[in-house]
Amino acid sequence: MKKVINDIIVVGAGASSLSFLHSLVNKVKPNEHFNIIVIDKDRDYGCGNAYKDDVSTNLLNTKAGYITIDKEQKGDFFNWLKKNESNWRSEFSDLEITVDSYLPRPLFGAYMRDKFDTLIKDSLAKNVRISTVKGEVVNVQKISNLKYTTHLSCGLKLESNVVILATGTSFLTKDVCKLNDNIFNSPYPLKKRIGQIDQNDSVLIIGARLSAIDTIVALKDNGHKGKITVHSRSSTFPCVRGTQDRYLNQFLNINYIEQNNIKINIENLKALFDKEMANYLKENSNVELANESFAIKNCVVGSFKEYLLNELEMASKPRPWQAILYDTNLILSYIWNLLADDERKLFMKSHLSHAMAMRVSIPELNARKLVNYIDEGNLEFISGSCVVETSAANEIKCTLNGNEQVYDKVIYATGSPRDLTHSDSILFRNLNDSEIIGNNEYGGISVCKNTFQVLTNNGHVNEGLFALGEITNGTHLFNSALDIIVSHSSKCSELVLSKISA
Repeated sequence: MKKVINDIIVVGAGASSLSFLHSLVNKVKPNEHFNIIVIDKDRDYGCGNAYKDDVSTNLLNTKAGYITIDKEQKGDFFNWLKKNESNWRSEFSDLEITVDSYLPRPLFGAYMRDKFDTLIKDSLAKNVRISTVKGEVVNVQKISNLKYTTHLSCGLKLESNVVILATGTSFLTKDVCKLNDNIFNSPYPLKKRIGQIDQNDSVLIIGARLSAIDTIVALKDNGHKGKITVHSRSSTFPCVRGTQDRYLNQFLNINYIEQNNIKINIENLKALFDKEMANYLKENSNVELANESFAIKNCVVGSFKEYLLNELEMASKPRPWQAILYDTNLILSYIWNLLADDERKLFMKSHLSHAMAMRVSIPELNARKLVNYIDEGNLEFISGSCVVETSAANEIKCTLNGNEQVYDKVIYATGSPRDLTHSDSILFRNLNDSEIIGNNEYGGISVCKNTFQVLTNNGHVNEGLFALGEITNGTHLFNSALDIIVSHSSKCSELVLSKISA
């Protein structure tokens, strides 16, 4: 019997996987034939961890009219909503949708699932066969430059010319979190967590980004009465998204930087931002804007309620710095890789938490809910050091800035660990042990910045092993936004096609 060697195996079936496949299929030439296998632990193909069928209070932080999996189809998600309303309206009966709505992430997940299913069907007409396998990938073994064996936990082994690691979010290991029945290494799925937490429990949420806010809102909207404490090591908390429209940067873009031979460092980036801000104000001189200056300190919380109220006031109008910041998404990797190592180290140490709080903003609706929870006396914000220990009696003791507190439940809402040795992924532990991958000092695994090929522990290029998404955050700094994922996936698909078509 002839052994089947697949052209491509994609590990993971979330946004990176879908956008890679979508881009690749659209680039396939009429005379080419490819066989692709997508492997994921769940059968929820297309949505990944971010957009799973979970509680409806998990909101997108991008307006419905701007988010899409297809960069050639602006407003694709919003158009899909109108065209397929009969398929989702019963589940979201009271939902009002406009291009400016911040909609439930599970609804976007339905869009992604439909796109995945449609892609599988449409790809056959282009001689591309996409098959799906439900299973957990535990290792990838390199046989030669363009020959790999993918190992599944069930014992199945699949061979291919190329492997794409598009694994999405991972969580902290049991050892790092000291997991037990009352300590969780992830908030998700929140439908499950809500059932595991008594409504009168005192809950400590470690982390203060979007997943922490998801957790707070989900618990409170489902009747939680106990005290909820959210912990931010850096004292920062996400900003609230303003009402501004999209803006195209005139100075913070590759063309301007290269044409003017601008050396990329933190000081020059600040100068470029100042020029951009002046231009934005000039172009919007007739618009009433938020009365604020661009300042990193805006994200540092003193009084939690005062911080949120100030953010809500600022977000009631267009916020120029947000418009400028969001338009840098597609040049972040370019800028990051031009910074000198000492500047990158400085940024990671002193600015990353503040920058993330500014970049990953929250909808006004969630900010107002948080203010209400504070007024009810059931939500507090703390910052600084935090050490979690479990006593012999299974009591959770947390030392916060030297003061010991006892909680009924602890939830880690810290996102993917930048250090993959702390990840709960069996796959990456095995890949680390075999040295087929190398850890990036700034987070995730090391990949070629332009080709997305994975680098070994010794810095050698794996010709047929590629990586996309959060596991490449050390190379690209930030790649959680969908427009970044789509851009990276498109570039990666071009090189993959060149490899398997040669």
